[in-house]
Amino acid sequence: MKPEHDGRFRRIADDYLERPGGDYAELLHRGEVSSPEGVDPEQWRAEIRAKARADKIRVITIRSGDRAIAALRRTVPKDQELAVL
Repeated sequence: MKPEHDGRFRRIADDYLERPGGDYAELLHRGEVSSPEGVDPEQWRAEIRAKARADKIRVITIRSGDRAIAALRRTVPKDQELAVL
């Protein structure tokens, strides 16, 4: 790795490993989050959905192998549909 990229890599890695606000906070901040390694994906999905339900936020969760992914469910207003495409 080039030295000029070392700081950026360390910051990204630290953000991924620490997640100081937890996975749900990361979901709210970034709009998507994946489960950490070593956790039960179904339990992780259930926890994310329960927190979102309590906050009345729509989320989508899927399982991919031994990992899970959650994303905010967003709708596009009718007048902006063509701009998204």
